[in-house]
Amino acid sequence: MWRITRTMMKRDARMMMPAGLAIVIGTLFMCLTLLFGNVANASMRREISMDAGQANYAVTARRDQDKPILFDEFDSRGLSKLQGVRGLRPDVNLMVDTEANGRSSKGILAIMGARQELMPIDLDRGQWPDSDDQVVLPRSVADRLQASLGDKVRLHLSPLMLPESDSAQDSSNKERLVDQGSVNLTISGISKSRGGQYDDFGGAVVLTGSRIGRLLTKVGMVGPESPPLENIYLLVNGQGKELQNTLHDISRYVPDG
Repeated sequence: MWRITRTMMKRDARMMMPAGLAIVIGTLFMCLTLLFGNVANASMRREISMDAGQANYAVTARRDQDKPILFDEFDSRGLSKLQGVRGLRPDVNLMVDTEANGRSSKGILAIMGARQELMPIDLDRGQWPDSDDQVVLPRSVADRLQASLGDKVRLHLSPLMLPESDSAQDSSNKERLVDQGSVNLTISGISKSRGGQYDDFGGAVVLTGSRIGRLLTKVGMVGPESPPLENIYLLVNGQGKELQNTLHDISRYVPDG
């Protein structure tokens, strides 16, 4: 039921905008460990945790608050410097269109994490993007575009993120996403799905966080218009008092955390 609900909600990016975020105190899998037996538990944990990669903690959407963390307000550098935080990967819900060789394909953005263990997909060949002019495409998208490692592709934010409307203003907004929000990138890697969780949306298109920030700035999605974070996945070390101190420090980055 969790997987079905999440999939249905992801079909409309605006439905996924959180009303707020709250730190999950405890591992991502603790509740499942208490509720299910070993065999069923292991299977279900894999199923619902694919988005998290190997993260053991998460800051996740909480819908009873009205203070979301916006993408351009998120201090990823400060959070990553906290003692006990080995790495993090923020998650936004943005659709993109990718074009090459007269073909186009849709996908959903994934931000490159500070550590590859945090990625929700596996690298099939090539390398993860380490600069703003690189992109990792799903194998299915690369095949559809007839593109391979080292090729150039054109990427822009998808007008599908905007509500359907015939008004001149909304038509102008859609044109802005396509024209001003376009960027040419080099394919540095090809990924493969870990469990099909992104297949309904064209696959996960991986960019650096700074490239996504620049892309949003180009189309004016800054300040109040900036997309809210859906989740922040974390690799956290420590135990006992040390761990509690780290979690307390993390909560300072969360509204009403």
